[in-house]
Amino acid sequence: MSAIHSMESPSSKSAITALFLCVFLGIFGIHRFYVGRMKTGILMACTLGGFGLWMLVDTILIACNEFTDSNNKPLTLTINGEPRSHLILAILAMTISFVFVISLALTVKAAYFTDKLTGVVYAQL
Repeated sequence: MSAIHSMESPSSKSAITALFLCVFLGIFGIHRFYVGRMKTGILMACTLGGFGLWMLVDTILIACNEFTDSNNKPLTLTINGEPRSHLILAILAMTISFVFVISLALTVKAAYFTDKLTGVVYAQL
């Protein structure tokens, strides 16, 4: 936990829940709604998680115990009071894999739907 948050009591919100919400629904800002940060949740939903970058930053902040709720209390990613670094690394790896798979799927879909269009363009040239 950082020195900034060390004197404060932890949030009543679960960091694990916030982390999973961020990983799977982060582009819609659901994790921000969960911790009571409505304004930034709406902004995140409108920008699709800052085009994915804001979601990635929030994932890292939650994993590093630097994310706070609406009362500025830190969410702590611990199990029985002890930090779990292997859990953090596993969740970050899962996040990166999830983003990669979604990006790959969108690229394949775009290539499939534009294949006929590029054939028409090449025929015209």
